[in-house]
Amino acid sequence: MEKTWKKIDMHAHTEFSHDCESKVEAVLQRALARGLDGIAITDHGSVEGALLAKKIAREKKLPLIVIVGQEVKTPHGEVMGLFLKKSIPKCSIREAIAEIKRQGGVVSIPHPFDFARGSALNPALIPREELGKLDAMEVLNARVYAKEMNAQALAFAKKHSLVHLGGSDAHTLFEIGNAYTLVDAKDGAGVKGAILQGKTKVRGEVSSPLVHAFSRFASLKKKIIRSLAK
Repeated sequence: MEKTWKKIDMHAHTEFSHDCESKVEAVLQRALARGLDGIAITDHGSVEGALLAKKIAREKKLPLIVIVGQEVKTPHGEVMGLFLKKSIPKCSIREAIAEIKRQGGVVSIPHPFDFARGSALNPALIPREELGKLDAMEVLNARVYAKEMNAQALAFAKKHSLVHLGGSDAHTLFEIGNAYTLVDAKDGAGVKGAILQGKTKVRGEVSSPLVHAFSRFASLKKKIIRSLAK
């Protein structure tokens, strides 16, 4: 692999997601331990964890590129924004894409054909005029229930000339780096541009379906804690 290629997990969660308990700094340390050059923190409904991760990485001078991202909720599933500046509340698909673009971010669709998950956005539901505004698609998600779902995503991405991205979708520390994206960029500043130019390769493997049990447990635990706090 050329030295300029950066190994980045483009989809990971922290304790700022409703179904994850991974501490932000622990996520960063695990990413370094897995030999990653970068990680995109893409919590559900918020960039708070990502902004904290970026701050920690800067203050501790960690050799890690931190991308601020979010899985934006829409009535039909999630749209992923990368290189964001602030959180985006639940909105329509059209509004999500427009706001990500307004912030200068990259628009991607995570786990698009994993219909076993309620958060998956069926590409068929994306308004035709909005398809041309997409930048990328997650063609390798380590948490899909079946490998064929990634194959469907790859075929769709090729048909619509979308950049290929890969990520672990980690909700636990041990999942981080199971899938990732190789980006042809000399440094962190060049990553966004390289992605938009399609200079990416996806690598990795699918995690065990058992990982979903951990996120379900985390979600239930947090619901109980919130209920008791009322």
